[in-house]
Amino acid sequence: MTTKPLVPAMRWVAPALTVMLLASCGVKPQTVPIAAEDLFNGTVRDSAFNDDGPGLNEAPEESFQLPSRPRRQASPRTRNNSASLSVGPRENVPALEAVIKSATKTLYLETFNFGNDSMGQRIVPLLKAKAKEGVEVKVLADYLGSRFLPGAKAMASELREAGVEFRYYPIRTIRKDDQRLGVNITHRKLYLADGDRGMVGGMNLKAAFDTKDQDVLIDFRGEVAQQFHVEFARDWFFARGGKLEFPGLQPGMQYGAVDAAVFVTSAPEGRFEARDMTYRAIENAQSEIVIEQQYITDDGILERLDGALRRGVKVQAIVPGESSSKVFKRLHTVKLNALSKLGAEFRLYNGTPADAHAHTKYMAIDGNWATVGSTNHDTRALFDNQEISLATSDGAMVQSLRTRLFDHDWNNATTVFKFKEYPWYQKPFNRLLDIFDYYL
Repeated sequence: MTTKPLVPAMRWVAPALTVMLLASCGVKPQTVPIAAEDLFNGTVRDSAFNDDGPGLNEAPEESFQLPSRPRRQASPRTRNNSASLSVGPRENVPALEAVIKSATKTLYLETFNFGNDSMGQRIVPLLKAKAKEGVEVKVLADYLGSRFLPGAKAMASELREAGVEFRYYPIRTIRKDDQRLGVNITHRKLYLADGDRGMVGGMNLKAAFDTKDQDVLIDFRGEVAQQFHVEFARDWFFARGGKLEFPGLQPGMQYGAVDAAVFVTSAPEGRFEARDMTYRAIENAQSEIVIEQQYITDDGILERLDGALRRGVKVQAIVPGESSSKVFKRLHTVKLNALSKLGAEFRLYNGTPADAHAHTKYMAIDGNWATVGSTNHDTRALFDNQEISLATSDGAMVQSLRTRLFDHDWNNATTVFKFKEYPWYQKPFNRLLDIFDYYL
């Protein structure tokens, strides 16, 4: 169903698209890979990258060969946790502010977008206040996602002058085993305090997430929050921030009984747990799969959804509506049409206001297991980016996600996705998109 045509062409198309992607951000790809140890031990350049604001043509230039085996094992499943769900801007932003205000020792934030806008005006003063109190405050923002936003240099300077250690996660090109190129960025959203508290979800620190865009955050206390800190420390190290020590859990402390498991994509470490978890969950579905996702375009996911439908599993999914770009509307029309013909039901998110965007990364299986986080169902999220997702089989949390997020949006904020067959003269363009969607 989703086999890509013209595979030999990828030998030149993939590198060309990578160059175009980087060039569009003022980045020149490096052709000679840096040794893996140099990449992670801080011996590569740092001063021009994390100063008070590099120029647009001074983006980091790094490259690495994908490790042949994982550098680190997956985190174990935990059960000593409490959890609180927030849905949508009206709940997410106050919940995040509460986590920031609660910090007494350490406060760590990792995000793709950090804007000097209405969201920044809410968050930056809180970070500065915590630094003034003596809390260790560290912020890791993606270079590609944050450095080119209006006012980025001024915001970075303001935070650093207030005692906040603000760093950018560098862009890296990946040379894969099949010699195809990829681009490694951090797309994670982690908001952490004091070693035992951490929020995970899809909410960026950028305007629209404070007023209209749909997403979720889960505020965890306990063992899984400690695991979030471990993953943040790894990315901080990769961003040349040095080794990070953070508070441990209180010995003998019982936080709750919510089970949780962390799954990441971390190409520098050769870890693709989020991809494997997503594929395996769909393969094991017996009765129902529900999804609310910004993108559903990865061929591995589409093939497994095809297989689930053919064995009688019910599939329902929500994807962005009017807020989505024309390219992704077209991709979803092309990619999901075949699944629709097999009985899958798709709806377009139609929130309030009309340009509200569905940014969620949610999937539930058989009513007893769910996952949320930063991981889109596109190929870059599963193979290239730094991503983090959380899976749980806690009955209360699974049910809360289903009713407060998916069922609410399905019944109140969606329209039926009406598929169409494109005329013959547009099909070559659709095939071209099918080749290029890896990099979109």
